[in-house]
Amino acid sequence: MDVKYRFTIVRHGQTPGNSSNRYLGITDEDLNSIGVQQARNAAQFLLQCRESFDICFSSPLIRCVHTANILKTKMNFDYLIEPKLRERNYGVFEGLTRDEVMQKYPDLLQQYNQNKARMILPQGESALDVESRIHSFLWEDLPQKFSSARSVLLITHLNPLRAILRLLKLKTWDIYYTKFQNASITQIHTDLQVSELVLFNKTPANSP
Repeated sequence: MDVKYRFTIVRHGQTPGNSSNRYLGITDEDLNSIGVQQARNAAQFLLQCRESFDICFSSPLIRCVHTANILKTKMNFDYLIEPKLRERNYGVFEGLTRDEVMQKYPDLLQQYNQNKARMILPQGESALDVESRIHSFLWEDLPQKFSSARSVLLITHLNPLRAILRLLKLKTWDIYYTKFQNASITQIHTDLQVSELVLFNKTPANSP
């Protein structure tokens, strides 16, 4: 395979909503103290692996921006805000815990659990909507606007990460039922047609 890109994808560190099992989506909240340490561990891991990047992008949501700033401080890079990397809008589920959703919307939750990818939640969006903007970013924006970039860091969320893996044909629809740890690292080599998974859901401590 002629490797055109090396994508390093970092999920943001933990937030209070993550720790209480809430549907965050576009709900904007900062990292907690655990999330800050997780981001520092991720930065240290990437440093020890001697990673460097031609260009870096972050979701505009504060939990990603804070993660990006921690990585930036440790690794000395600049990054761009990319709205297409934002999390899925969970609509009426936004900000609620799993138990609260079960109490308020039991039938809706059952439908969602049966078809996480394709279901459009009321006032929200489907995973297919996320995939549409991720496809636009990777196949259109990146090659057209940043044609010289090869090593790319993406700081994003759970569903954009799942979307990237499925769009690059590394995972099937089942990926939407896979959990990823906060501040986990996934790395992919790809020419956007054939791809190789180099790291998958790696959660660093303080060393590789």
